[in-house]
Amino acid sequence: MRDHSVQPQATDLPPLHQCPMRVVYADTDAGGVVYHARYLDMAERARAEMMFALGLSEFIQSKPGEPSGNLLVVRRVEIDYLRPARLYDDLTVTSYVKKLGGSSFDLLQEISGHDQILVRINLVLVWIDGQFRPQRLPARLRQVLAARGV
Repeated sequence: MRDHSVQPQATDLPPLHQCPMRVVYADTDAGGVVYHARYLDMAERARAEMMFALGLSEFIQSKPGEPSGNLLVVRRVEIDYLRPARLYDDLTVTSYVKKLGGSSFDLLQEISGHDQILVRINLVLVWIDGQFRPQRLPARLRQVLAARGV
């Protein structure tokens, strides 16, 4: 078993965005520990906040009532649970762009608390059309991500 406490993610990337949040009762199991699937919810909320903060909210998804167009979707996710978070812990989700591709980008999200990384999430996000086919990342989305990451 690897000792994650002495093997932090080697990254020279600047943080793209940081999103503070607090663990609430709905996030926890009967023991007051954050349920494993709730970390995905936290990461998704942080990605949405990141897109709003960067002025990229139009790339999140179509609004109700609007015709279905292109969407940014999760293609792949890998999660390392390093340490537990507990009820009422103050957490920070920090997002980093690791790689930009033609129709996708790789995002690292680290959830930390108590000055430690608790969860590390690696994602591949893909820009698709209404038929679920990959499309080239929009120029403005690519430009903002490139200026803040890779």
